[in-house]
Amino acid sequence: MELLPAIVGLAVVDSINPSALLATIALLLRGRSARPLVAVYVVAVLATYFAIGLALTLGLGLTPAAVLESDATYLVQGALGAAMLAYALLAPGGRRRDPVEPRGLPAVRRPAAVFALGAAVTVLELPTALPYLGAVGALTRADLAVAEWLPLLGLYNLIFVLPPLLLLVGHLALGERAD
Repeated sequence: MELLPAIVGLAVVDSINPSALLATIALLLRGRSARPLVAVYVVAVLATYFAIGLALTLGLGLTPAAVLESDATYLVQGALGAAMLAYALLAPGGRRRDPVEPRGLPAVRRPAAVFALGAAVTVLELPTALPYLGAVGALTRADLAVAEWLPLLGLYNLIFVLPPLLLLVGHLALGERAD
C-alpha cells in the first residue's frame, strides 16, 4: 500500500475537474427536479472513468493509435458519416431562427441523455487526464495483484467524483439558499 498516498494525491488534484463541476452546477441551477440528474451524471462519469482505468490497467490496447486505427472505429465513423449525410439530405425544413438571437444550452431532462453526456465528456477529456493516466501507469508498473490495485483504482475514482457529490449534498442540505 505504498502507492496509496500517491494515488490519493493524484485523485485529489484530478478531482478539481472544471467540466464536471460546471455540469453539476448547471444541473443544480435547474431546480429541485434536476437533482436526480446530477446523481445520474456523477454515476456516468464514475462508471466511464473507472471502465477506462480498468481497461488501461488490464492492458487492453486502448492506446490512441490502437483505438483510432481499428476496424471498429472505421465502421463507427462510416455509420456516423452516413447518418449525418442522410439527415442533411432528408431532414425536414423547420422555421429558421434569427442568427443574432442567442441560443441557450439544450435542456437535458432525460436520465439517459444526462448519462450519455457524462460519459461523452469523460471520454473527450481523457487526453487531459494526466493525473489519472499517471495513477494508472503507477498501478501497472507496480505489478500488483488484482486484489491490490482494483481497490486503489476504485478509491481514485470515488475521490474524483467527490466534489460534484459534495455540491449535490450541499444543495440538498441548503435547498434554495445553495443557488
